[in-house]
Order: sequence, then structure tokens, then C-alpha cells
Amino acid sequence: MQNTDIQITVVVTVFNKENEIEACLESLKNQTDKRFKTLIVDDGSTDQSPEKIRASAADYASFRPVFMAHGGVSAARNAALSMTDTPYLVFLDGDDRLTENAVADLNAVIAEGPYDLAVFGFMHVLPDGRLFDCPSFERTYGSKEAILNDFVFLWNSGLMYSACNKLFGMEIIKRAGLSFSPIDFGEDVAFCRDYLRECETLRFMAESIYLYTYHKSGSLSTKYRDDLFERRLREHKEMTAYFDEMGIPRSVYREFLSRRHVERVVGCIENENSPANTRSQREKYRRVKRMIADEYTQECAKYAENSGKRMKFILKPLKQKKYLTVYMMGIIMAFSRSKLPKMFARLKYTARA
Repeated sequence: MQNTDIQITVVVTVFNKENEIEACLESLKNQTDKRFKTLIVDDGSTDQSPEKIRASAADYASFRPVFMAHGGVSAARNAALSMTDTPYLVFLDGDDRLTENAVADLNAVIAEGPYDLAVFGFMHVLPDGRLFDCPSFERTYGSKEAILNDFVFLWNSGLMYSACNKLFGMEIIKRAGLSFSPIDFGEDVAFCRDYLRECETLRFMAESIYLYTYHKSGSLSTKYRDDLFERRLREHKEMTAYFDEMGIPRSVYREFLSRRHVERVVGCIENENSPANTRSQREKYRRVKRMIADEYTQECAKYAENSGKRMKFILKPLKQKKYLTVYMMGIIMAFSRSKLPKMFARLKYTARA
């Protein structure tokens, strides 16, 4: 007989995380509230992850391991969606952790609700073990109208983009036929956009219960990407179309989406200066000039406002097309990300409202 007191499935997706998966699963064993299930989906790991998952699950009955051929994180998550039999689920990457009171906090929100979506804060775990908090805020939205009235604020908070800091409802996922796109970049944003489109109620939790491993070596979000600028352009157009579809006036969202795109162009410039980019300095500089001169970059720069230290450094020279200045700043930012992660995180997240 199924325990109806269990409302949550924690979905752990794993691909070659042999050095982190034990700590991830240990954080689940150490939960103060045991009312949850764990579905561990190994996405065809070729290291010792499967053996460590089996060993961990052998003495913990609520762990259900599933082993798949490698298909990417979207395929692993979609498989988990088809196997989840609880009303709610939370995604947890195999190299991250939850705080020990995470499930207790989530069950408290469920008891207080129901809410279509609950969002919580997260903390970056820096390479030296220190924590850098990216906090949430306590706020409740009881209608679609209330959500739309605060739509820009919600996305500007920086908490809407990841699938891993949210409590999703399976009823909405099934009714709307939602799934993760088979892409290797931006799949979280697309899923969260689609899910929020269906929400009538929304709860932001004050707690930061997700521990994110900052600057993951080789992760899709930090490795050099040859086509990152093109992807960011496409994402900007998709976000603009999304805000239009949701009925948000352009006068309300224009500054935010403009600033958002400029921030991502800055990330593209940093990406060009990644140590993994083997192009010559001359070619890197040429590509950065093209990004700065792009019509969307310059149009967005007109409306973007300074917010946070990172934007204050770079917005003015970018608007003025001071190519060499911006290029040199990109070199400094790439160095900071690699060698000074705490400083980089502060520069990045002080922009958040």
C-alpha cells in the first residue's frame, strides 16, 4: 500500500559524478523529515557513479535507482517525470545537495497550500567550501492576475530560471503535457516558462534550501561554447515573445529584458576569453567586436540601466562601442570566474532585486 503521507519525490539526475554523488545522497539520508521518495536516474555514467548509487540505495529503502543509456539531462528528467507517482517533485543535480531541513520546509508549504508552484532560494558552495547565499523572499500570489502584475519582478529576482529550486506539481505537468526539450543549453528556462504559464498560485519561500556546487568543472554552463552568442540572441527573442504572449506591456518589461540581454552578452564576451577557447587573441577580439556592434546588443544597451557592480563596469563602454575596453574587461571577468569565484559571484548576484 502506498504511503499517502508522502507527497514529494526528489529526482536526482546523475552523469559521471563519482566524486560528488555520495555527498548528494547523504544529504537526503540526513533529512529531518523522512516523508519523501528519492528517484535516482543515472544517465549512462561511465565512471564509478553507478556503483556508488547502488551501494547507497542498498541500505535505504526509499531510494529507487534507475540506470539509462546516456541521453542527456533532459532525457533523464523526462524519464523521471514518467515514473513519479507523488503529487509533487523536486529536481536535484547529482553534484548538489539539500539542506537537512529542506523536505520539512517543503512539506510545510504543501500543508499550507495548495500552491501550483513553490520557489526557494539557493546557496552557492564555493571551491573552498564557503557558502554564498542567493536568497529568496517570502511572498504569496493567489491569482494569475497577481502573478502577471509582478511578472518582471519575479523574473528579475533571478530565481525563475532553474528547475532545481522549485517544487513542481505533477498534476500541472501531466495536464499541460510538459517535458524538457532535448537541448543541452537553456532547457531549464524553457521548462520554467512553460510551467509558469499554467500557474494560478505561486509561493516564494524565504528559505535557501538548495546547495549548488558553484563553477562546476566541465559543466554545460561554464565550459567554452562556440555558439553561445547565437544562443543568447535566440533566447532574448524567445523571452520577448513570451512576455508579449503573457500580456506584459513592452513599456513595463523593456528595460528588464534589455538589461538581461546585455548581461548575457557580457557573459558571451567572458566566454570568448575562456582558457578553453583556443582561438588567437586577434580572432577573439574580432568576435567580441561583432557581439558589441550587433543591432540587438546596441538596441538593448539604450534601455538597460546600471544594476550591480558588474553592469556598472561594462555598460557605458559597451554603449560607446569601446571595443578594446570591453574586451579587456572580458579577460578580467574570465580570470575572476576561474581564480576568484567568490568575488565573481558577488559581482554577478548583487544585480539581483
